[in-house]
Amino acid sequence: MIYVFDSDAFINLFKHFYLNRFPSLWEKFNQLVKEGVIISVREVYNEIGEYGDRLSQWANDNRHLFQQPSPEENLPLSLKYSKFLIFSILFASRSVYRVNLLLIRL
Repeated sequence: MIYVFDSDAFINLFKHFYLNRFPSLWEKFNQLVKEGVIISVREVYNEIGEYGDRLSQWANDNRHLFQQPSPEENLPLSLKYSKFLIFSILFASRSVYRVNLLLIRL
């Protein structure tokens, strides 16, 4: 099984689980990264890799982890956001409340 981490997973891990307090967690995490069980995408790297903090340094050291999704993997996401853009444009003159209700139904 492969786990694809979003930026929030990395941010929470680095923010709340300190290496000196959770060494076994970090050993297992690093092992899973090394084995390719935990991966992520380039957009996540772009989001977390530029702050100069511990997470950014780790992301830079493990840049191989952040892969470019294939076109087949991007298709569901592209469809989701294209619907979002269409509804945003169509209902731009209406209240934000109505737009949010429509997005929830998608």
